[in-house]
Amino acid sequence: MTSGTLRVRRARLSVVGPPATALLGAALLIAGILGLTTTRNPLRPTLPDPAPAVTVPAGFTVVTRDGTLYPGGSYARPLGPSISPGTPVIGAATAAAGGVWMTKADGSVVAEGEVPTLESVQLAPDAAPVVGIAAAARGTGYHLVTADGHVFSIGAVSRGEDTGHRHAAPVVGIATGVRDGYWIAHSDGIVTAFGERSFRTRPLPLGTYVAGIASPPTGRGFWLVDSDGTVRAFGLPSYGDLRGRLGPTRIVAITAAREGGYWITTTDGAVHGFGVRGIPAPPRPPSAGIAAVVNS
Repeated sequence: MTSGTLRVRRARLSVVGPPATALLGAALLIAGILGLTTTRNPLRPTLPDPAPAVTVPAGFTVVTRDGTLYPGGSYARPLGPSISPGTPVIGAATAAAGGVWMTKADGSVVAEGEVPTLESVQLAPDAAPVVGIAAAARGTGYHLVTADGHVFSIGAVSRGEDTGHRHAAPVVGIATGVRDGYWIAHSDGIVTAFGERSFRTRPLPLGTYVAGIASPPTGRGFWLVDSDGTVRAFGLPSYGDLRGRLGPTRIVAITAAREGGYWITTTDGAVHGFGVRGIPAPPRPPSAGIAAVVNS
């Protein structure tokens, strides 16, 4: 008998007296019917089966050096073919409309998705390469920074350049703040503020260098990730790092997650989430190499 089968008790009705007795017998019959039982406890409500687990896609897109986009790090499902042959992509930024700007070392910028196509930068043959891109605070333009500290602001307001040769170490990245300014990070750990709050940063020990800089949407501070996986937080909480866990891989970049926390991307294709969901390294990372991770 299945769990949904009812067991009905057989009730007998004996009419042996006046109508009142018959009524009493009828009442007993009804009580007998109502006294039916099931294999489930009638006093305990039946709960619905638990809903199946839902896998929520990670809120990021991996950008490879050939310009291919992989939403959620699904390396088996690229978002269209590569769109940037030739010079490799070195960085990317998300626009307010949700599209992506990808930049190359020569200053050219490729737009993908719902994002305006803005100007690129024409660098001289002997000029220092572009090493970073950051969307402006309102997401309608971007800033490019070169290894020697020049800043090119496209669709955004320039707050200055770091070209005074105050630091011998090259620039490695740029991050925008809440005041529509930006921070420029040098490989030795020194960060210069332009239109944003200045933090006291110190040079790194020899053999270690800054691999990336990121600032969350609040823009009140920034994170630096060093080549050994250490994350240093300035004006923000720290959610953890990869110190002592890198193995043979290297750091590609750090990206602030829109919902809080950050991702650290490594050369093996893993996107390590801290305070946010990430993904492990795939069996075969993209052959083009990882350039950046941006918010989806």
